[in-house]
Amino acid sequence: MTRALWGNIVAVIDADSNVVEPGRNKISDKYLGYIQEELRTAVKKLDKLVTQVRDAEEGKDTIDADEAKKDAQAMTRNSPLEFSVGFPLALKKTPSDEAEVIALFVDLLSHGAIPRTEILRLGGSAKTYDQYLRYRFSWGDVGSRQRKRAEGRRKPDLKKPQEKVLISEFKVDASRLARELDTPASRKQLGQIDLLVCWSEGPVPRGWRLTPLDNDERFFSTATHRLVKGEKSDEQNSCECLVLEEFLKQLEEKASS
Repeated sequence: MTRALWGNIVAVIDADSNVVEPGRNKISDKYLGYIQEELRTAVKKLDKLVTQVRDAEEGKDTIDADEAKKDAQAMTRNSPLEFSVGFPLALKKTPSDEAEVIALFVDLLSHGAIPRTEILRLGGSAKTYDQYLRYRFSWGDVGSRQRKRAEGRRKPDLKKPQEKVLISEFKVDASRLARELDTPASRKQLGQIDLLVCWSEGPVPRGWRLTPLDNDERFFSTATHRLVKGEKSDEQNSCECLVLEEFLKQLEEKASS
């Protein structure tokens, strides 16, 4: 039903000068992905509403449980999550939404693959951010460049136990957070986000970059990348990123060695 609707939809967008590129009758590239995502969400809601009305008129249940089970099995067959990391993964399909990204993250936490990390609270729809984590560390575990930023004039005790609450976001790919932060209506601030957990990188919009982290630059022990807006990669213009697809490849390599 949803696919059938796509060819018959016209989107009317009330755009201001920040959205339309100057001198061109065209939506700027950095907003295009966000608009597509919002349209897709709206069409899915419309599809669900039409299906519910039609089923009610025909006296059918709103949910076909058998069909839903078949769909779940087909999605797993078509996009299996196949990594040999030394322990069985509970999630059997490649993540395609935020809930599945969170499920995979929790699975890795429970097996100790992501160490010294605890979930304090899930944000939920009423909260600005997705999750709050408690991260236990010592300064000796932190990359030397990150440690220098925090040192100031005093050298920290490298062995003393520390802990920090991390504001965390979960996305299917990193580019979705960048697009969300670029929207004027977003309540989220890049400088407040400590960690982005996502499945893949995605095509980051113009003005953003996703750079791999080496050991010297890493604060969170399993972070793989840094998402940066603009030229400066300080705390106000960037956040660390755990790309789970890349992390699973690293775990698989360790398990096979």
